[in-house]
Amino acid sequence: MYRTFLRLACAAGCALAVCTAAAANDLSPYGLCVHLPTDAQLDKVKQAGVDWIRVDFNWVNMEPQAKGVFRWQETDRVVQSAADRGLKVFATLAYSPRWANGNQHHSAPPQRVQDWVDYVAAVVTRYKDRVGHWGMWNEPNLGHFFSGSKDDYVNTILIPGAQAAKAVDPGCFVLGPDLSHHDGWQDWMKHVLRNAGQHLDVVTHHIYKSPAKKSWRLLDRWTYPWEGRPYFRATLRHVLRDNGAAGKPVWLTETGQRSVGGEREQAEFYRDFLQGMQRRDWLKKVFFYELTDHPHDQETWGLLRRDQSEKPAYGTYRDFILAHPAPVSPPSTPWNGLVFEAERDLAHGLGRAEADGWSASTATDARGHLSYGPYTNLVPAGARQATFRLLLDDVTANDDVVLTLDVFDATRGQVLTRRELRRREFQAAFAYQDFTLSFTAASGHLLEFRTYWHDTSYARQDRVSVR
Repeated sequence: MYRTFLRLACAAGCALAVCTAAAANDLSPYGLCVHLPTDAQLDKVKQAGVDWIRVDFNWVNMEPQAKGVFRWQETDRVVQSAADRGLKVFATLAYSPRWANGNQHHSAPPQRVQDWVDYVAAVVTRYKDRVGHWGMWNEPNLGHFFSGSKDDYVNTILIPGAQAAKAVDPGCFVLGPDLSHHDGWQDWMKHVLRNAGQHLDVVTHHIYKSPAKKSWRLLDRWTYPWEGRPYFRATLRHVLRDNGAAGKPVWLTETGQRSVGGEREQAEFYRDFLQGMQRRDWLKKVFFYELTDHPHDQETWGLLRRDQSEKPAYGTYRDFILAHPAPVSPPSTPWNGLVFEAERDLAHGLGRAEADGWSASTATDARGHLSYGPYTNLVPAGARQATFRLLLDDVTANDDVVLTLDVFDATRGQVLTRRELRRREFQAAFAYQDFTLSFTAASGHLLEFRTYWHDTSYARQDRVSVR
């Protein structure tokens, strides 16, 4: 469904609202698409009890004239205003400027992947302290939003963009593909998941079907007879399950109903959709489209009219949130760390238990992983350190690489940090020495702490501790 993507007009002289900053609720399922809202509009979001906003970080507007020449004013204001109000931000990055796409429409992919990578890196660098969720383009399966192919999206936008964001902020979340639920969306979703699913932390999708029960049939339970025979049409949940994404969080980042057919009917859609969501724990968040009716056309998706007065749907959403408050993240408590004994808690590709650890010898073993695992998801998000306690039998021979240490995010399929150890980094033979690697953990991800043995020296590992 076509919706105008340039929502940049706002009151340039609006005063900064004074309000008390509140802690944003990561667990809240309640969101709104707001484009680049005024401060007064963000006040209305907060008053409704909504915790998440989806904003437009359009490349064509943020770096419009030339590479490296940015216009940060509006996004700076929106990000800070959201933080002041305790709102969590999901930012969608999309639409290429003419200087990057060969003087074409903004839907055209960039001619140089590096230009897109540099844009993503610049934006994440600027806002990583307040924005941790990044969408890679909007509705790429619709030609007026993305004129490239499936491969263009995967290889030019999603993978390079995800890698650029993670390089700047390893703990951030990459979201996509934000497909529109039009004919052919299943083929797009399959292609994206099979070729780049490991780069997505959250799968996002858009659907506009009324009444609400029709949306739910399309999302997770549509079967119907066709020409006298049972016929099955793949729903979103089936496509995710069959393409390796059954365990990924799912966000619906656009849905809604226009009020042109009646404001009461719009409010009923909100009520029925939210009630259906209460019965589906697989859907983690919904972002209704949109906060405010567009000021320059006849679109009426908003919860607010053009004069910012409230439609009945605004009250429906607010009252539902009051009656069904979001779960609250538990208060943070000091973390005392984890300790994994090499011979007991870790898995092994070679070697044997010996004395107080796990060892490998050049006389009996071939190179491989001395230890790996334990696939723990108990490491809290944030900056962490893994300390490997190791010893060698000889620290004076050739200065070979003897061990490679790394921290591996098995959920994401990504090495977070790696270090090669040479023989002469050990100060004494048969004396344990600690080697520490710093990394950034993402919440709930499965982590491995791996020691690879190069078959160049006897080695023994005592433990790995994580702080």
